[in-house]
Amino acid sequence: MTYYLLRLLAKLIPGGARRQRFIEWARPRFSVQAIVDIALADRLEPIERAIYRTQSVEAPLTLTIDETLDALIDGRSI
Repeated sequence: MTYYLLRLLAKLIPGGARRQRFIEWARPRFSVQAIVDIALADRLEPIERAIYRTQSVEAPLTLTIDETLDALIDGRSI
């Protein structure tokens, strides 16, 4: 809501470039989308830390086609 009020007030600023700079300054600070993004980021940060902290599983070993065929010939299972 504040962002839209600032957009209305921006019409009073003389000069298109100055008006546009003001709008670009206000958008990331006062738009609803920016406020929601900040709130979500604050909520997601501890969750992401917990997820990355608990991931201790190593990535599986990926073989090339030739290495896979050699392993099958040697009797290893896939």
